[in-house]
Amino acid sequence: MKRTGMFLLIAFAAVLPQAASATKPTREPLPFEDREFAAGEVCPFPVGMEVLVNREKQLTFSDGRQQISGTLKLRLINRETGESLVVNASGPATVTTEGNVQTFEARGPLWFFLFPGEPGGPGMFLYKGNTTFTLDLTTGAVTSIVSRGTRRDLCAELA
Repeated sequence: MKRTGMFLLIAFAAVLPQAASATKPTREPLPFEDREFAAGEVCPFPVGMEVLVNREKQLTFSDGRQQISGTLKLRLINRETGESLVVNASGPATVTTEGNVQTFEARGPLWFFLFPGEPGGPGMFLYKGNTTFTLDLTTGAVTSIVSRGTRRDLCAELA
């Protein structure tokens, strides 16, 4: 047997036990509940958010990384005027946590709200395309947003 053939055989044998013992990721539904926002919290007026469809699942890997996918459709309502709109916020997204920093990397439509003092906030937005949010887990605040897609201002649409 040539050396390269022997090397490949040894390399394959070394990897095989690791692959066989790898922990399968856990898959579970991702809860998402209706929510109310007071005037000035994210929009200048009070906003209701109702979950119309939630078939999102969260896949958690042994290294802590999570992938979110599935269908999420929301109705947003201006509580002063009754104006409403329906958004598809189905993602998908990958979530990683390192220390006190959580990073969301979305590759599709993602509904997101920002409070006063957060980058680009206050506001309620629908991002489409590659978007990365960084969250400080000690304060719960968004610390950075990088988007290579489009951003719809949902407060402006509901006004």
